[in-house]
Amino acid sequence: MGPTLDGKRADHRHREALYIGCAGWSLPPELRTRPVGRSVLARYAELFNAVEINSTHYDHHRSKTFEKWAADAPEHFCFAVKM
Repeated sequence: MGPTLDGKRADHRHREALYIGCAGWSLPPELRTRPVGRSVLARYAELFNAVEINSTHYDHHRSKTFEKWAADAPEHFCFAVKM
């Protein structure tokens, strides 16, 4: 079990065996349709269960940015942070 964003231990037995996603959560226009007030990441997370965050390789982000991303994604969504 590994640590999660909130410092608690993750229970990997409940995680999916295969994570599929893209480098970044940009979506083509036909997939961007989402309810008002929801983020593109929330819509992306309906289609995929993982994403690589490329921007962390080039710049540092505030903790609040990571917290918002985590809030916009389902509990078992996987973020791969590029170093």
